[in-house]
Amino acid sequence: MSSDHVHYAFWKEDPAAKKPKWVFGRRRPAPWADTDPVYAHAHADARTFHVSIKTGRWGSKPVQIDGATYAELLAANKHLAQALDTRPGPLVLLSCSPARPGGSAAASMSGHLHSRTNIDRDVYAAKGDVMTQTWRSREEVSSVGVEVDSSVGDAADSLWEVHRAPRDTPAGSDDQLPPPTVRNEL
Repeated sequence: MSSDHVHYAFWKEDPAAKKPKWVFGRRRPAPWADTDPVYAHAHADARTFHVSIKTGRWGSKPVQIDGATYAELLAANKHLAQALDTRPGPLVLLSCSPARPGGSAAASMSGHLHSRTNIDRDVYAAKGDVMTQTWRSREEVSSVGVEVDSSVGDAADSLWEVHRAPRDTPAGSDDQLPPPTVRNEL
């Protein structure tokens, strides 16, 4: 099974431990299962996305950007455009915590993406830190997990927040847009 179909919660067995032991929960159907999702990866926190910009031929510099700027970077990325052309599913952000409660990174990114670009995909954003793993067996296998509070553990009912793309609304329209729809997803 791959991250196209399943995900899991993970947490620290003892949050106070200096070297925590990680506990991995049950695999559960991903909310985007069987939809051919497209993945975008950037480091993030609850308020910003973290990317590197070129500073010359060989150099780069890490910067923090707001959600609207990240949406513009995604919309201008030719590789993402190719993936969106070949896979009809939602955009899954493999970023740590853009939908952490109290944060704005995922909401501002998806709001700008849906209202000011031509990307009309639902956006899934993790509520906690994300762990991805890929290993080879007979075929490529990958998995994605979201960190949850140890007091909740595998009982966590919502690992992702989904920002639904408005349907039949032209990008860049000056008409009043309805507020983005946000739902909690397993």
